[in-house]
Parts: sequence; structure tokens; C-alpha cells
Amino acid sequence: MAAVAPERLTVDATARVQLPDRFANSTVTVETVGEDEVVIRRAEAGDDVPPLQPLSNTDRDFLLHLLDNPPEPNDVLKRAFARYKERYG
Repeated sequence: MAAVAPERLTVDATARVQLPDRFANSTVTVETVGEDEVVIRRAEAGDDVPPLQPLSNTDRDFLLHLLDNPPEPNDVLKRAFARYKERYG
């Protein structure tokens, strides 16, 4: 792969930089190389993201059962909800 000449971009007041269009809707990795240098690259499928694992039939059935039949709230949840209602109405 041929080296690409560096591109100069301007960073705005909130430290944002507009990347080229080819980065649209992609996940990127930002690597700090030095105090004044970072490297931004499009993330590969396996970069720091564990692969999604489908639920087993047992786990799927358990989740669906909980959604259809939620347990009664315990005392901790009831107190948390009461505090939330006091703060936010």
C-alpha cells in the first residue's frame, strides 16, 4: 500500500475535527502517539470489540420469560424510585 500524504484539518474550539467522507458512519480508533499527536483510523471488525454471541436457547427463553412476567420490585428498587420521584416529580 502506498503512503498517503498527510492531510491538514482544522480542529474547532471543542476539539472536534471533520474527517473525510469515507469515514462517515464508521467506528474509528483514536490512538494517542505523543503529547501533540494522535492517529485516527477506521476500526477493523475485531478491534477491541468482542464478537457478538447469540443467546443460547435457555438464555433466550429465560429473557423472554422475564419480559412476559417481570418480577415484583424489591425494596431497594422501590426506594430508588421514590427518590427519583422526589427529585424529578
